[in-house]
Amino acid sequence: MVDRYEPAGQAQVGLSIGGLQLGLGNLGCTRTLGYRYRESLLPLARQAFVLGEASDSSGTLTVQKPRQQGDKFIISLKSEEQLVQSAQRTINWLLYGGVACGVLGVVALVVGLARP
Repeated sequence: MVDRYEPAGQAQVGLSIGGLQLGLGNLGCTRTLGYRYRESLLPLARQAFVLGEASDSSGTLTVQKPRQQGDKFIISLKSEEQLVQSAQRTINWLLYGGVACGVLGVVALVVGLARP
C-alpha cells in the first residue's frame, strides 16, 4: 500500500531583462499545497464490486473510468448491497441531524424572542 504526500512545486515568477534577473516569488499564483497519492492492492481470490465503463477498444476487455462527466466509477471489496446500506445509513443520520438542527434553531428563536 502506498500513502504519500508530495508538496506542490512553487511556480516562481520572475522578470528578466538582458542579464538582469529579478525574482518576484510566486505572487499567489497557486493555491495547491500538495498532492496526496494513495494506492491499495486488491487481495487475490476475493470478490469485488466494480462499477465503471467496459471497453474493448484496445483489443482486450477492460473496465475504465467512464468518459461521461458525472458517471460513477467504483471499485470496492464491499458488495453492492453493503454499499447501498452504508449510503442509506449515512442519509438517515444526515436527515436526523438536519431535523435536530432545525428543532434547536426553532427553540433558540423562541427563547431569543421570549427574552425582554
